[in-house]
Amino acid sequence: MLPKNRKAKFIPLLMISILADSFNLMALDGQQVLDEMSAAYRQISPCVLGFEIVQYYDSNSMDYQSSKGSFYFAGADMFRVDFIDQEIIYDGQWLWSYDKPNRQVIIEPLDPQSSLTFIFDMLKGNWANFRVVSAQTPARTGQISLGLKTRDNNAYFNAIFLDINPETHLLQNATYLDFNALKTVINFSRPKRIQPAVAEIMFDTQRLENRETIDLRP
Repeated sequence: MLPKNRKAKFIPLLMISILADSFNLMALDGQQVLDEMSAAYRQISPCVLGFEIVQYYDSNSMDYQSSKGSFYFAGADMFRVDFIDQEIIYDGQWLWSYDKPNRQVIIEPLDPQSSLTFIFDMLKGNWANFRVVSAQTPARTGQISLGLKTRDNNAYFNAIFLDINPETHLLQNATYLDFNALKTVINFSRPKRIQPAVAEIMFDTQRLENRETIDLRP
C-alpha cells in the first residue's frame, strides 16, 4: 500500500498517462498509417526483402509449417518470390511457378486468397478491399498495431493484424486468421533496393517458356 503522500502524486500521474494514451489512440489514423507504409515501399521500388511465413494447423499452435523466402517488388503489378526449390513470378497477369527439382513450370491465374497475394497487396497499397477496425500503439512494443477486416466480409480472411514501425513506416509482421480461425504469421526483414537492370532480369519469364510447362490459363 502506498503512503498517503506518494498516493496523492501517483493518482494524478496515472490519470495523465491514461488520458495521454487515450488521446494517442483517438489521434491515430489507421488508413493514413497504411498509406504511409505503402508509400515507403514504393519509394524504394524495385526492392527485395526477406520473409518467413508460419502457418499453424491447429488452434493450440503446436502443429505448423514454416517457409522462408525472398520477395521482390517492382513495377505497378509485378512481384517475384524465391524459395529454396521454387521460383514464382507474377507478371501482372499470370502466375509462373517454377519447380526447380522437377524443372517444371505451371502458369495459372493468381489466387486472390493466397499469402503471396496478401503480401503484394500490403506492400503495393491495394487497400480497397480492406478497412481498419482498430489502431493502437502498445507501450510494450512501440509498434503501431492495426486490426483490419475485408470490406466484402471475405470468408477466407476472418481477422488481420499488422505491426508497423512508426519511424520507418515499414511492416514488421502480419498475422491473419482464416475462416477456421487458424493463424498465419508473416515476418518481414528490412527491404533493400535493387537496380532496375537487375529487376528486369529477375522478372524475365521468357526463359521459363523453354521448360516443361503446365498451362492452366483459361
